[in-house]
Amino acid sequence: MPKIISDASDAMTPEQERGIKNHFTEVLLRLAPTKADAQRIMRRIGELRSNASETLTTLGGMRYRSERFASTYGYTLSVKPVCEQLLMLKSFPLFQKLDCFQALNCAKSMAQIPEGADGNFVFPYWGLIGKTYAEATERVAQELVRVYNMKNRLERRLSEKHLRQYDPTRQALEAIRAAQPGDFQIFPVQFGILHRGESVRLVRDILLPKEFGLGPYEVGIMLLTHPERLDAYEKLFIDCPGAEYDYDVADRGRVPCFYLYDGQWRFNSNSVDAPCDHYGSASAFFPQSKP
Repeated sequence: MPKIISDASDAMTPEQERGIKNHFTEVLLRLAPTKADAQRIMRRIGELRSNASETLTTLGGMRYRSERFASTYGYTLSVKPVCEQLLMLKSFPLFQKLDCFQALNCAKSMAQIPEGADGNFVFPYWGLIGKTYAEATERVAQELVRVYNMKNRLERRLSEKHLRQYDPTRQALEAIRAAQPGDFQIFPVQFGILHRGESVRLVRDILLPKEFGLGPYEVGIMLLTHPERLDAYEKLFIDCPGAEYDYDVADRGRVPCFYLYDGQWRFNSNSVDAPCDHYGSASAFFPQSKP
């Protein structure tokens, strides 16, 4: 079993500790409590400690911090230029009728990619591919089966009853769609290396403010344009934290994933609370325009 990450290098630094203490001291002094206020605070210190512990655990992404394994799996990837990605997507019958004019204009105004991203990726708006996100995902999966001989282990289990977007991801993609109203959207993405060895629910807990998880539709599109990402067993497999999935719709305790087995791509699902050193969650960042 892979080793859980827990060494001294992960400990909070003295500078971080001072920063947190100074922040709360500043807040307290700004409130200018009287002696009576201070006395009431002291009487309720137990309750305050309990509430503070819960709040800090949630804000700091510490609820599932044990669900992380050390991992040496990775990948090297040269992200194709936006024009090349558009040409590749337009070569698939599924996307031939889409208009790429606005996407080309958008690409010219995009700023430098943020730290942690592999590059800018192009995505056809899923609403032009299927009536629901699940239907659009199924159609992309069928294209991966046709072109790259992928084994779809979720076949006949990709209705909206089984698969739906994770709400923060849905909201993020809607915001990007509003800013880029064309048939294609472009935004920076990392293909899993940033969250390798971490459970999906840990990833969802520690995503940066401008970062969001990707679902199987988006990851499927990325594999269509960058099949080299998953061409060897030694490369990191891919979790899709931007969607919720379950076989029997009893709950949403699973997440779609892509991996390589016996030389063949597989599309299946993983548990959200089961970290693995061979998997990393794909995520994206809100695009920034040049000033």
